[in-house]
Amino acid sequence: LKSSNQRELTAFVCAERRFEKQLKQEQIHSLHSQTDNTTSSYNIIRAISSRTLAHLTDTILRTMEQLNIQIKSTHIPRSANKTADSLSRLNIADDYSLSRKTASRACMMMEFKPTIDIFASRKNRLTKEYCTINQDKKAIARDAFSISWAREQTIIHPPIPLIGQYLKRLLQERIQALIITPKWEGQYWQPLLQQMKGSSLNQEQADQILKNGTIANRRRWVLPSGELLASLISGKKVENMEKSCSEKQ
Repeated sequence: LKSSNQRELTAFVCAERRFEKQLKQEQIHSLHSQTDNTTSSYNIIRAISSRTLAHLTDTILRTMEQLNIQIKSTHIPRSANKTADSLSRLNIADDYSLSRKTASRACMMMEFKPTIDIFASRKNRLTKEYCTINQDKKAIARDAFSISWAREQTIIHPPIPLIGQYLKRLLQERIQALIITPKWEGQYWQPLLQQMKGSSLNQEQADQILKNGTIANRRRWVLPSGELLASLISGKKVENMEKSCSEKQ
């Protein structure tokens, strides 16, 4: 996707597909789209577009027609669209660091003594042993998934796209860990986190305890919204639940 217009219309197509079932169930007959992209709004209202946007525009309108939904699009200024705009520039590349003071306090309050920091750097690591994606001779590994975590007490503040992958690995290793994540409901990894979680501790707002790196500042990426959550989790907890269920059966 080479232009912001293409990305905006593609987001609309994805939203249609994501909520198509719900739109049918709730028998929605009209839909009001608000966007700060003037081209996208014009395309939907006039049902015409340039050659590069024609396929996306046609897909949107055809889907609405199939669902028997009348669509209306309104342009709004970017100043009135701050939440959605910030989410589109969310820093998911993890070019930010967690306050060492915050992480240390969470470990102390939850009586957790980590032996390895799975995703860190030499500057912000919390333990002597650590993994980092940077070239660092003192790090245990650059790819944390390439080593065994067995017999370790891991502390993890993973990039948002990798949270689910880290949880599955912890489940496989059947170990205990302290993981710090955004407190976001509805994420695909939330059910697994809830199953594995023993205790948790609410942290401060993300923008107060996270700091963007050089690349993130240059690209104007924003930090995750809301509070962070420190969770003490265990892969063994899920294993015990499975054993209990099988015994009852």
